[in-house]
Amino acid sequence: MDLLIGLIPPNQRIGERALAIADDLGLRNNLIIKYGVGEISRENARELEEQGVDVIITRGINTDFVKSAVKTPVLNIPVTGQDLVTVLHEAKKSTKIDRPRIGLLAFIAVNRDIDSLAEVLDIDLRTYPVRQDFDQIRKQISQAKRDGVQVVVAGHISSRLAEEEGLPTVFLDSGPAALKEVFLEAQNVAYARKLEQARTRRLQTVIDQSPNGILVVDANGNIQAANATVRKLLRIEKDIVHAQAANVLPIELSSKCLDLSEPVKDEMLDLDGIPLLMSTEIVKAGSHITDLIFTLQPATVISELESKLRKSLHARGLTSKYSFDDIRGNSTNLKNTITWARSFAATDSPILLMGETGTGKELFAQAIHTASPCGPGPFVAINCASLPPSLLESELFGHEEGAFTGARRSGKQGLFELANNGTIFLDEISEMDHYGQTRLLRVLQERCTMRIGGDKYIPVNARVIAASNQNLPQLVEKGEFRKDLFYRLNILPLKIPPLRERSGDVAYLARYFSEIYRRKYASALSLTDGIIEILEDYYWPGNIRELSGVIERLALMARNTKITEEFVRFQLISEISTEKASSQPIPTQGRSQTDCEQIILALKQNDGHQGQAAQQLGIHRTTLKRKMKLFGIKRFN
Repeated sequence: MDLLIGLIPPNQRIGERALAIADDLGLRNNLIIKYGVGEISRENARELEEQGVDVIITRGINTDFVKSAVKTPVLNIPVTGQDLVTVLHEAKKSTKIDRPRIGLLAFIAVNRDIDSLAEVLDIDLRTYPVRQDFDQIRKQISQAKRDGVQVVVAGHISSRLAEEEGLPTVFLDSGPAALKEVFLEAQNVAYARKLEQARTRRLQTVIDQSPNGILVVDANGNIQAANATVRKLLRIEKDIVHAQAANVLPIELSSKCLDLSEPVKDEMLDLDGIPLLMSTEIVKAGSHITDLIFTLQPATVISELESKLRKSLHARGLTSKYSFDDIRGNSTNLKNTITWARSFAATDSPILLMGETGTGKELFAQAIHTASPCGPGPFVAINCASLPPSLLESELFGHEEGAFTGARRSGKQGLFELANNGTIFLDEISEMDHYGQTRLLRVLQERCTMRIGGDKYIPVNARVIAASNQNLPQLVEKGEFRKDLFYRLNILPLKIPPLRERSGDVAYLARYFSEIYRRKYASALSLTDGIIEILEDYYWPGNIRELSGVIERLALMARNTKITEEFVRFQLISEISTEKASSQPIPTQGRSQTDCEQIILALKQNDGHQGQAAQQLGIHRTTLKRKMKLFGIKRFN
């Protein structure tokens, strides 16, 4: 490692002596000498720094001049005990007095036992500290004259000023021992500085690769590192490394350098109208704080990252499409349900959606996810009834390579892993077998999952929304659904009302769907008040899904057929027949005509009493009234 040492001696004699010592130490080619005293030494120091020296050596009053001019380490040539003995002995001889009074104008602190040295040499020694101030040095010389000093021992400038005042002087020289000592120290300092510079360059290279603005400030408020990104964000063109943070940074940021109590995470900072996201880390050596590391990035980066994430999730189909604005209806019952759902969305607890088929449970699940803190994350949905138990387990929890016959070579992430930092929607949760329920319960309790064939747990942070059109408490009572899992899922229960309990929403949705399908199929469908009344009287066992299907069918037929009230009534009668054929819980049996006949017969047998007729038919009285209206059956007296 090549070292470069700068030397600023006050005179030729010390310079030549230093060259000889440098030759002995093998440093001659590593040495640059520039002579000078006072202001000249300051200019010399700047030139040496530009030439890239690792350390500068000087002495006496030059030391303060040089230190004030450069950032390079500065070493002062010491005064050895041998140097003091030699110069004081020479001063005593020059007076030809047995016990002379000698004044020592010492710029540097002489850490020697001066009193003992004076006693050995049999001299009356007085010391006069001096500093980088000519007036102060002259005052000390005047004091020495008043004290009756007979000869002055001083450095280059102090000697000259003492002679101007008529005092005899002896130059405080630096001998070979002092020069050797300072050269050896300079080697160590230069070597350490080289290592520090290499470390700093490595650090700078690393932080320069960061897309974020990085700023390192030490405990004294000095900037130790700053990458180009942070200078661009702060609109600072010059290099600010080694500068005082308070002098170069905006006040909004420099004030943070004084707060070393707690690190900051993603705090918004406004710099002249530019929003920045700031985080800090505190670096300690033991209990001592050494540095504060700032990370700055434009707030727009967050939205850009979110956009990229959404695009990635969208490409994989792991996003929600709907929000609460997409839930259509004006009924009080629906609006109350939406109010509860919005409040549930603000939490991260499991939600259990209960409701008949076709009521829009997944629509609510997606809206809750969109409105929740994990809205930017993935939305992963699975119907637990759509897969056999063994395949459902693999889908939910994933598997390792070779876990079973047909398993992927590279293994497979489970849906819980894919839903990390997002939401997983488990529809028809009642269809999950007991083993799957047990594994799901563990995920909810431990917030971690294990792949099939795996041997380690994978942390997951996914909000669970489950849904069922079955009566889960009854299934719990029958032992068909785990009680502990039910209580875990039922923390935030939400019942989705069926369409027949949403007053006014049948008409609203019928017109809404009519408009959609009229445009889609270029249909002439027109829903008269009479048709709307018929639709409202129907009990809609398939809820919104069924209503949408009926309106789509009417829109298609309207291209070739006139849609009348009778036509609509016939379509709804067909719906009833279809419901029976699919084993839905419609109490009467047979074809639509038979339905009508059975109702008429039951009413006749019960003298027109609708409650008794409904009980005989095994249906609710409200259902009987709707069927009577649908079939055009008048009241029996």
